[in-house]
Amino acid sequence: MIMQWHEELGQKFGIAATILDRNYLAQIRRRRRFGTKPWASGSCFLVSHRLLADETYASGLREILGPMRSNSMLILDEAHHAAPASGSRYAIDSQFTRAVRDIAQGFEHRLFLSATPHNGHSNSFTALLEILDPHRFTRGVPVETADLEPVMVRRLKSDLRALCEHFPERVVEEIKIDGLANDASDLRLSEMLESYGAMRDARLHALTARERAEGKLVFSGLQQRLLSSPEAFLKTLEVHLRAMKAPTAAELSALSSLATAFADGKEVDGLDEDDLNYSAAVTEDVDDDPSLVTAATKAGLAGATQPAVEDEKAIVKSMLEEARKASLKPDARVRWMASWIRQNMTSGGQWNDRRLIVFTEYQDTRLWLEKRLLELLDDLDPDKHVASLTGTTSPEDRERIKFAFNCDPAESPLRLLICTDAAREGINLQKGCHDPPQIRLSSL
Repeated sequence: MIMQWHEELGQKFGIAATILDRNYLAQIRRRRRFGTKPWASGSCFLVSHRLLADETYASGLREILGPMRSNSMLILDEAHHAAPASGSRYAIDSQFTRAVRDIAQGFEHRLFLSATPHNGHSNSFTALLEILDPHRFTRGVPVETADLEPVMVRRLKSDLRALCEHFPERVVEEIKIDGLANDASDLRLSEMLESYGAMRDARLHALTARERAEGKLVFSGLQQRLLSSPEAFLKTLEVHLRAMKAPTAAELSALSSLATAFADGKEVDGLDEDDLNYSAAVTEDVDDDPSLVTAATKAGLAGATQPAVEDEKAIVKSMLEEARKASLKPDARVRWMASWIRQNMTSGGQWNDRRLIVFTEYQDTRLWLEKRLLELLDDLDPDKHVASLTGTTSPEDRERIKFAFNCDPAESPLRLLICTDAAREGINLQKGCHDPPQIRLSSL
C-alpha cells in the first residue's frame, strides 16, 4: 500500500511524499549524522503500520509534533486495524491501537480511511471514533446516526453509479464439480479430517468451554487449509503432528496463552486467528517451534492421556500419507481450471487477448497451483504467459508485472496471474482483467 500511496499522491495531487522506512533512516544518518531526526527532514511522510507502532520511529514523531502541531494532518489507511479487538465484553487495546491513539493526539486534523466494515462491537467502534475525534466521541458511549453524519463519508459503488461513474457489476459464477470417484483424494481427505474432528470433539467434550474453544482452533485451521489445497493442508498437518505430545505444565503456560487470546477474540501483537494457519519457519524441535499451530496444538491437548494422544496421532499420520499423494497431482478444481483456460483463453493452440487473475489465500497453495497448472498447460508455453505476485515480490518486479498485465496484450504475452491476497491491495490490475467469471480458489 505504501508504494501505491506514493504513486497516487504524486499523480493526482503533485505531492512528493517521502517513504520513511529503515532504508531512509539509514540514508539520512549517512548523509548527515547519526543523531539526525528523520521527521525533521521533510513535511509529508508515508510510514507503514508496523513502523508506526515501533518506538524507534514513533518517539521522534511525537517529539516533533509536540502536544498539538497546527496545520498537521494524519491520514490513516486501513483504519479498522486500529480498532481494539472485541471478542469479549470489553474492547482490548492492541499494540497498534495504543500507538495510533498516542500519536494521533499530536495532529490537528485526522482522516481515517477503510473499506472494511467495523466488527459490529460498539465498544470497539466507539474506541476508534474516540481516537478520530475525542471531543465528539467517548469510548463506550453509544453513537447515534446524527453524531456520525458530520464526520463520516460513506461511498458505495451504487452511489458512484448514480453519479454516472462506470463500475461494472460483479458477476460471481458458482462452479459445481461432481462425478468424483469415491476414493478420490479430494473426498478421502475430507472424510478423514471429519473423522479426526469427531474423535477430538469426544475428548474435548469433558473440558471446560474455554479449553474446548482453544482445542478447536487448530482444527479450524486444518479445515481452512484443506479447502485451499492438499499442499497447504500437508504443511500445516506436518507441524501439527510434530507438536502432538502431551504438554507439560510449563509448555501449557507458555504456549496456550496465544490460543486463549484467540478464543477470546483478542489480538496478540498484531496477529489474528488466520495466523494459526501459517506454517512457515518450522523447526525440527517442537519445543523451540514458535508457530501458532504448535501453540494451538499443545493447548488442545490439555488433560489428554497418552493413549488418547497416540490414537489421534495415528489418524494424523494416515492423513499425512494421503495428503502427500494428493499434493503430487492436480485435484478436480485445478483440472477444471486448466480446462476453462483452454476453452476461454486459447484458440488453435495460441493464447488470445483475455487475461485471468487467480487469488489464493496461502503461499503454499500458490506454489502448488502454479506448478500443477504449468504441468497441465505445458503444450501452451506457459512460462511466457504465467506469472505470480505475492507479498514477497520486490517493488521492481511488482511494477514490471503490473505494467505487463495492464498493457496492450499485443505488447506483452502475460495472460495468467496467480496471486496471494497481497495483490488485493496496493496495486491496480482491473484494467487488464475485468470480465466475468471471477475464480477464487482460496476457500472453494
